[in-house]
Amino acid sequence: MSDFKSAMTEWIDLKKQITEARKDISVLVKREKALSEFIKYNMTQNDVEDVKIQDKKVRLRTKNAKGGITREVIVTGLTTYFSGDVVKVEGAMKSIIDSAPVKQRATLSILKASNNE
Repeated sequence: MSDFKSAMTEWIDLKKQITEARKDISVLVKREKALSEFIKYNMTQNDVEDVKIQDKKVRLRTKNAKGGITREVIVTGLTTYFSGDVVKVEGAMKSIIDSAPVKQRATLSILKASNNE
């Protein structure tokens, strides 16, 4: 049982350290995204593909990619396929949703212990 208790204590400490590190990383990621958007916007507006800074080269590439398959995309596609037949669209959507596999996930949470426990 002492192995379990020491593992639990170590896990709680690690979770705390990870939470703090994620906060720090979050600030850096937000700044990086803002700078990236600013740079992309300016390169696009000035029709610049490559920029050389010191010994590095930054290249702006654009490509077309299909978006994710969302519920709205499926409904739109089915509506087109079934020529606007709402009953068939609803039936197909129900069938798709009902056939989705169910996954069971186990998670751990850290709660403050009350004095009664």
